[in-house]
Parts: sequence; C-alpha cells; structure tokens
Amino acid sequence: MNFQLLILLLLSWPFLAMHVHATTYELKNSTDSIVGQLDSAVVGRDTTLLDVAREFGFGYQDIKLLNPKIDTWMPNDGELVQLPSRFILPNVPRKGIVLNIPEMRLYFYPPHKKGEPNKVITYPLGIGRQGWDTPYKQTHIIGKIKHPDWRPPKSIRQEHEEAGDPLPKVVKAGPDNPLGDYALRLGLPAYLIHGTNKPWGIG
Repeated sequence: MNFQLLILLLLSWPFLAMHVHATTYELKNSTDSIVGQLDSAVVGRDTTLLDVAREFGFGYQDIKLLNPKIDTWMPNDGELVQLPSRFILPNVPRKGIVLNIPEMRLYFYPPHKKGEPNKVITYPLGIGRQGWDTPYKQTHIIGKIKHPDWRPPKSIRQEHEEAGDPLPKVVKAGPDNPLGDYALRLGLPAYLIHGTNKPWGIG
C-alpha cells in the first residue's frame, strides 16, 4: 500500500476520524474544479440535522452552515433541508489522498482505469483538539490495521484521571475504542487516519 497523501494546511490532531459514508464523482475532464450539485431532503419526524448529515455523508458543520435557521435538534416535521453536495476540489495534484482540514473532508483520487473517466471519492472527516499542529506535509500510507488498539498518550490519560474517568494504557478494539474498526498508518510517526465510534462527531 503506497498511496500518496497530501495534508493541506495544518493538522490539528494526530488522529483524523473518518466516517465510512463516501460519495463518488466522475471527472469528465482534467480542468473540472467543482463536482456535484446542491440537493435537498425532507426531514421526517424525530429526525435531527445530525441524522441528516450522517445519512447523506456530510459533517455537522456542512449541514448547519447551509441551514442556519433550522433547529439542529428539533426541525419541523416535513421541513426542507438543503444538502451541501457540491464541492470545490483542492487546488493540488489529483493523486492519492488529499486531506483538506479546514473543510474537514478527505478526497481520494483512485488510479485511472483504462476506458473509464477519472474519479474522486470524498468522505467527511473529524478532527480532535485545536492547537496540536504539524506542518504542511506530503507523506504515504504505510499500513492498514483492522480492529486497532488505542494507546492513549500520557497527557490524555492524565486528563481522564483528573476528570474521574481513568483510561487504561491500552483500549482494546470494540465499541469504546475511538479508532473505530480500521486505521491507516502514515509515514508521519504517531499519525493515523481512522474510523470512529462516534459518527455524529464527524465534521
């Protein structure tokens, strides 16, 4: 596995959580800079904006910015929610994986298949705490882990200890593991792209 990875701007946390819902777009020509089109959905009874975001593969921030007047937790039954399903592609080489951190979105450009148009696959991302920065970087994915264990750093364990919620040195795979079911190990030490056990926190 040798996908090229380009991280845009600054990463704010050494773990990037990714929801599994992906959307694929065809790139009909190499100059395409915008993909998708705006759409809408009707909110059903007992549906929140977070539910809509998860169902259609968007982050909470995406949905809320486009629907600022709709109540997040109690939209009106039958209310029309605008879906932010149109994207401006990052202005970088279209190869491998690109993480646009301010947008909280991942773009994957799979290898071209003869006779087929180029494609881009996009996923919403979640990032953790602000202030833990690493510089703009190009790297590679060096491994894939199924059902990864989480080894929380000492600082995180200390915070949980002070809050009365101590963490073990190793959190085994399962519903309490924030890394989810899969993790991609990067060429940057201690950095991962991974799943999540809290999909509503994506974006």
